[in-house]
Amino acid sequence: MITNIGYKSYIIFAAINLAAIPIVYFFFPETARLPLEAVDLLFSRMEDGSQPGILRVVRRSTNKDFVTAINLQLNENTVADIKAVDVSDRIEKV
Repeated sequence: MITNIGYKSYIIFAAINLAAIPIVYFFFPETARLPLEAVDLLFSRMEDGSQPGILRVVRRSTNKDFVTAINLQLNENTVADIKAVDVSDRIEKV
């Protein structure tokens, strides 16, 4: 069976791989250097309650202002969590 594979199947395989390059580039959101919580916010529901489409998520991931806003929100949540833990520790000590 493998001996019957001609050169055309390699050309088809190469064409499929070449077609995949722009698909990955344009439709896969950039999540490098983002914590898991930021990725969760990136894919979170929009203001009207609808789930964002993949193109909107890709646009969000490349929008520096949006990513900065996500990081600020995460920092605020972290500070609030630290304060809540600190308050609960004080209550337990009393």
